Amino acid sequence: MIKDPIDAVITWVDGKDPLHKKKLAACLGQLNIQTESAHPTRFNEVGEFEFCIASLLRFAPWLRKIFIVTDNQTPSFWDQIQKSDFADKFELVDHQKIFKGYEDVLPTFNSRSIFTLLWRIPELSEQYIYLDDDFILLNPLSPEDFFFDHKMMLRGRWELQQKYTITRKLKWLKSGSKIIPRAGNRRGQAFAAEKAGYKRKYFRAPHTPHPQLVSLQQKFYRNNPEEVLNNIKYKFRSEQQFVPTALTTHLALKNNKTQVVASNSTMRLKMDKISTLRLKLSLWFADKSQKKYLFGCFQSLDMASQKNKQILINWLTNRIGTLSKILE
Repeated sequence: MIKDPIDAVITWVDGKDPLHKKKLAACLGQLNIQTESAHPTRFNEVGEFEFCIASLLRFAPWLRKIFIVTDNQTPSFWDQIQKSDFADKFELVDHQKIFKGYEDVLPTFNSRSIFTLLWRIPELSEQYIYLDDDFILLNPLSPEDFFFDHKMMLRGRWELQQKYTITRKLKWLKSGSKIIPRAGNRRGQAFAAEKAGYKRKYFRAPHTPHPQLVSLQQKFYRNNPEEVLNNIKYKFRSEQQFVPTALTTHLALKNNKTQVVASNSTMRLKMDKISTLRLKLSLWFADKSQKKYLFGCFQSLDMASQKNKQILINWLTNRIGTLSKILE
């Protein structure tokens, strides 16, 4: 039995939903902009979410609850879950619930805005793991892979900050373009470090599931309410935002609530760009090396060739099993 419960939180959106498309188009039209963060396929998923859920049930059965945060949507497999023995383990959380008091910024298409308020999920455990819906566990894990003695197990490394430069933004303004450049993850992490008091360096986390502590988030945002407003007001990801998961990391570092365990444990594949040969080699190596990769991040699977998509789905099915099978 787990002495201190650990939850998982996943943010999910069905980009093919007509209502979502309508909201997105209306927002872009109202702002009179285009943005790389609102690419037509950015919010699409073609089965990877089911493998994400299946992997949590198979490889992290010790999780207390799995919260799925979404905008008035329901996953296609939800009825299956509700009819299974795992029904009590899952909960859908609508944006309206965590944005209570800030409804004027909705709808939002900005993951950073949503991350900022995840700690407001009712009955969320003190220790929780945040992961995107395209993250998949690849091996059996233990609670100690994420938390030990109330400390967050970090994956990443320290780097010197590259101070923010407005050159890119000035170039964009000078061109008169209405296309807003996509906000960089490194800059967002470094900005978070600054918020926590780090001026010369930041702890750079790779694409990985992130352990988080609710108490650190509550204390920071309640003492700095302006930071909430400043970080959730953008409809789309902005270079003016910090990465909320990175803020928690740096607050934990400040409070001696961390331990660095590895530089990277994620196999990250950009499925829209990878060749078939490289995909096969990557998957072969993941099988051969066994514990080297704890997680997989398979981005833009909807844009992959049909051949590569099927190769990956077959591999995931063999490695994890289908959600339907696990729910039986």
